[in-house]
Amino acid sequence: MEIKYPAMGIFILIIASLSGCVKDDRQISSTINGVSLNKYDDTINFFSLSKPSNWTVKVGDYISVEDTSDNGVTKVRIQPIHLSGEYRYISAGHIANYLIGKEKEKYQSFELVSVRESEDKKIIELVISFKENSVDKKGVFTIFVNNPYAMLSGYETSSDKFAEKQQLLSTILRSYQQNTPSTATTGELRSNIGELRERNLDKNVKMLLPDGWNSVVFPGCSGLVAFDGELSQNKKGVIFMNGLHQSVEPLPPGVTPEDYMTTYMQNDFKTMSDIKIIQYEDVDLSTLRAGGANVQAMRISFKNNGIPSIGSFIEKNFNIKT
Repeated sequence: MEIKYPAMGIFILIIASLSGCVKDDRQISSTINGVSLNKYDDTINFFSLSKPSNWTVKVGDYISVEDTSDNGVTKVRIQPIHLSGEYRYISAGHIANYLIGKEKEKYQSFELVSVRESEDKKIIELVISFKENSVDKKGVFTIFVNNPYAMLSGYETSSDKFAEKQQLLSTILRSYQQNTPSTATTGELRSNIGELRERNLDKNVKMLLPDGWNSVVFPGCSGLVAFDGELSQNKKGVIFMNGLHQSVEPLPPGVTPEDYMTTYMQNDFKTMSDIKIIQYEDVDLSTLRAGGANVQAMRISFKNNGIPSIGSFIEKNFNIKT
């Protein structure tokens, strides 16, 4: 599917800032058409939004906020996108052609009702009608590009309820805010996984870990893993690898941290699959970049033994010339 559209002026953007560090001072109404909105904080994925109390929030490849009273017919969708490689500088329209084109294959009676685009091609809004599970639906989707990030956001409901629910849905969407993890005060340890205690591990290694965590230290200071419970069943863990591919099976020249994450990492860690970069982390990496190292801090989504997971990784590669 290819979208044809006329260029239009900048219109009001209905999604939150992509920076994750900018405070949003907009006032979101607490009641819309008699429906009360309550603040929802996700302290694991670091975002917040306002929603009716009976609506559910699901986090996977994207954030879905769904109305349980109509079995999820009415929902809001928020999908951060990381742009890399040949897709780093694509326009909002190209992203729409790809993502909305994929959505088209899932539904019946799919029709593009209208399209608006900003002059700089960084913002595009699409109004779509379609049929899902025999229900006629209408949705509004917006794509905003701020390289190297993009955001697909939107809302949908049954066609006969769209005018009635549009204000509520757009308000929920506008309330979304990505939060920055709080840092611990100097000399004070804070943890949402239990009190951290210093432990003596194998080979004279010390580490702060919660009670109940196990660890494995690899020979020759090559790395370690610490994990909650049994290694085969853990849902939380820390990995440190030193000199991976430095001498044995070196990576090709020019491999970037992003390349390693998305292409090579699942070969080194066989339990991991479907690795996708969500965003760069706001971390001071200056001390790690000495000696010409290419360093990135990234949040990724992946499956670990088939279980959908999210993790934060710092990847350091040295540029090797041949």
